[in-house]
This record gives sequence, structure tokens and C-alpha cells, in this order.
Amino acid sequence: MKPSHFRFIRSLALFALVVFPKMSYAQNCTGISEVMGNDMIVSQGEPGGDVTFFTLGPVLYSLWNDSGTLPVQHDRGDIKQVWQAATLMHELGHNLNLRHDGTVTTANAMPALFVTSDNGRLYKIDPQTFTALASTDIRRPCCPKDKITATPAVQLYQLSNAAFQSAMLARRGYPDDLVFVVTHHDADDTGNQLIALYASDLTPCWTFNASGTYSMSYAADGCEVDYSTNTVYCGTNQAMAGQSTVWALDALPSGASGSLKWSANAGSITNRPMLASGKLYVTPSGSIQCFDAASGSTLWTLPTGSPVVRNIVVEPRGTQPTRIYYTTADGSLHGTMDNFPSPVPLWPPVSPPTGIKFSTMPALVTATGKLLTGRSDGSIQQVAADTGSPETTVPVGTPGTLWDPKIDYSSSTGNPVLNETTTEGSLYRYCIPVGTTGVGPSPSVSEIALAQNAPNPFSTHTRIEYRLPEAAQVEIDIFAIDGRVVRRLVHEKQSAGSHDAAWDGRDDGGRAVAAGPYFYRMRVGGADGRTLESSKKIQLVR
Repeated sequence: MKPSHFRFIRSLALFALVVFPKMSYAQNCTGISEVMGNDMIVSQGEPGGDVTFFTLGPVLYSLWNDSGTLPVQHDRGDIKQVWQAATLMHELGHNLNLRHDGTVTTANAMPALFVTSDNGRLYKIDPQTFTALASTDIRRPCCPKDKITATPAVQLYQLSNAAFQSAMLARRGYPDDLVFVVTHHDADDTGNQLIALYASDLTPCWTFNASGTYSMSYAADGCEVDYSTNTVYCGTNQAMAGQSTVWALDALPSGASGSLKWSANAGSITNRPMLASGKLYVTPSGSIQCFDAASGSTLWTLPTGSPVVRNIVVEPRGTQPTRIYYTTADGSLHGTMDNFPSPVPLWPPVSPPTGIKFSTMPALVTATGKLLTGRSDGSIQQVAADTGSPETTVPVGTPGTLWDPKIDYSSSTGNPVLNETTTEGSLYRYCIPVGTTGVGPSPSVSEIALAQNAPNPFSTHTRIEYRLPEAAQVEIDIFAIDGRVVRRLVHEKQSAGSHDAAWDGRDDGGRAVAAGPYFYRMRVGGADGRTLESSKKIQLVR
């Protein structure tokens, strides 16, 4: 199936904001396109330099990011290549899964795309010509309905350490890469396998659980590779109680059967494990779990109440605690710090205006310190990663259709680009200028100032000062670290000027609350319907 209609629209810009923004157009941002007319889910738009790749059902597309004349005249958003496996099974509605982050440069210095299919095949594709360089069928002879439902993971020789390179040369005689896939067996959800294949020709390197020794279910979103330890981590579904669902294996063992380092039962895992600073994070329903990546010991479990939408975003921060950003199914956006031995909120849960929910996994723009996440009304919301303060929104698609946003850093403009796809078959690209202002304040509230409470820490009373340049509806609430509202300090319309609010360390019922960290959040509503938030930490001692 090919897109039946194309439409090209102007490029909107998302900017770093500290005020109620107006949308602004970028001078140097190009490359927005929309593919329409298909009632199918489009995969995340993955980067490819001058093109963006995505899958739409059984078809792989590349779209030009910018207009040009080589090799032929083309406009941004034009289709460059279309690839579809020439099998009857694909024509009957099978779906392709494209590797996260798009193209790779393999050991022979050639670019490649790796794509799995739920018809049980793995493909290696030339991203320039869209010819299939290699393919393999992982289905068992007994079972033609076996499939691969997870994206492939890749370990590249050129980025690996000396131990991996030496082992690869010993096994292969020349440099090669590895591609990892997890099977999804038909009618037998307990004997699945993790298979490592040589990237050059997709022949098997090793197979874990080939004889069904371990009770292993299928994976839904691929695996994560740790280049520093040559370990591949996979999360799997849980078909029966007691099954292990987190697996750590040697990426390049000496034999052909795979080498298990450790496994753990974390509950059903439907997303890719995330690795940062020697820790592994997984998100079973209703919680986030953190493991020591080397030993598999559980470090902490954070109940999220409502399930995490798709997956978390993990931001390593060097000597500072790793940050974790995620959306929950109840429509809230969260920021958490891995402040070992336990996680602590970075800011209180953030929600859009009444009647709207955050609906996608967020994307982090590290260059601007902003989060971008989809909303149920079809808009993309920008949020400050440090404070959780909502900033600008961009209308994108039909309400209820946004898929997870993806940041592409390969743009020729030097700016990061937002790729946004929808379940109705659309792909959008938005430029995100870095270090550019170009956004003017709206006619409502143009600036607010929220001061740190004083004294802080405090034991009996503390005061919070703030300033409003114009009259506005104001809410100031105290939150516990688990997100519960402890005390409602201000809920009223206030005039322009300086104001203050006091807290005596008691809840709404007049009861003294426990000592510890809290947050206070101010929400200011403007006449144009936008809401600005600002939050700060507060410490109560007894």
C-alpha cells in the first residue's frame, strides 16, 4: 500500500521558552512533510541524514528532508524510495519493524538498514538504493507462523572495545557486526530464543535457548547493547507466572549457544530495557524497576500507579543523578531522579488543561533541555526538563492519533528536528532551532517570577513570594514526593504585582506532615487559555 495523498505545509519552529509563547516561523528550518491517506500506524521517523525512514505496514519508505536537485529535482517530503518484500505473506498485511535510530555504518564502511518482519524474516537493506543486501528466515521448520515482533538491535564492530574486536576476528577472520533479534513463536510462548546474526550476511553467530531449556516469552521492543561490557539486555513478555522477563547475555560468547549472565522476573516487559551509568531500567505495568546491570540485583522499584506509556526516557548526567522522564496512562508527565538508594521526583506530575491528557512517550531535546510529548488533543507540548513547566504547544494531527515523537540530530541545518508520526498515516517534521529566540509574549501573562521559599529548610513557617505582571488565575499547591497534593495554599484570581503565600507545615486538614522534601507548584492561567507552571523544592525539618 502506498500513500494516496501528499500535502506539504510550512515549517513551524519549537523554541526554548520561559513565557506564554506565540508560534513563530524559523528562517532556516525546512523539511516538514506529511504522508496521508492510510489508516495504519506509521513507525517513528528514523534518521538517515538527508532522508527520514519509516515503515507503514509492510512497506519501508524514505522521504527527502529538504528540497534539492540531485540526483533529481525533489521537494521536501517527496518519496525517495519505497521497499516492500516481494512475498505473498507481506501482501497479506504483515508489518515491518525498523531498527531504532535508523541507519548504521557497518564494519565494511557501508551504510545499512536492518528491518524485522512479523513474517519471521530479518532484512538488511541498502538505504541509498533500497535493495535487499541479505535476508534470513528465523521460523522453525514446524511453524510457518513464527514471527519477529521486536525491532532488531545492532552491535557495531567499529564502536566496540578491543575484547569484542579480538573475539570477532578470531571467529570470523575479518571485522563484522552483530544483529540481535528475539523470536515470537507461534502457539508456544515459553521457548523463545535470542539469536545473534553476523551483519555482513545475516548468518547465525549464536542462538540462546535453542533447545528450550529456559522458559522465555517473546519480546515486543527489541534489546539494548552495552558496548563497555559486551552485554545484550532484552525484556520479554510474561506468558506464565514465575517466568524471567529480563535477560542479560554475553554479546559474543565463545560457543554457538549463547551465554546467560543473569535473568530476573520483573513482570511482563513490553518495551526495550534502557541502560545508563551501569544501571538497567525496565518498566513492567505499574512500576519502574532498576537493576545493577552487572549482577542483576534489584536496586529499587518505583510504583507509578498508572502504567508507563510505551517506555521511559533515561538521561545520564555524569556525576549527577540520572534523570528519568515518562508519561503515565492517566495522562500525566513525570520527571524522576535516580537518587540511589531510592528515586525521588524531579518535579510534581504535570498535566495539560482539563479534558486533555499527555498520550505519548516524551522525547528529550538535550541541546535545549526541553521535553516534547504528544497530547490527546493532537498537539505536541514542550515542557522544561529541569522544572516540568509547560511551555509552547504545536497543533499537529487529529485528536487521539499522535505516536511517540522522535528527535533527529542528523539535519543539515545543524538543529535537531522533531519527527512526529500519527496512527492515521502521517509523518511530520518540525525544526527545533537552538539558541534562537524569535518568540514574542502573548497579550496575556508575559512573565511571572516565583522565588525560592524562605527560610528553607524550615520547621514551623515558611514564606513563598511571587510576582504577576498582570491579573491572572493563580494556584499554588504543596506536593509530597509521591505526587500527592498535601496543601492548597492559593486558588484564586489575583491582581498584578507582588504576592506571597505562607505554609506552616500542615496539610489541608490541619495535621502536621512528616519531615522531608516537598514541592510547591504555581500555575498561572492567562486570558488566552494557556497555563504556565513553575515548581521548586522545599525542605521541612522537625
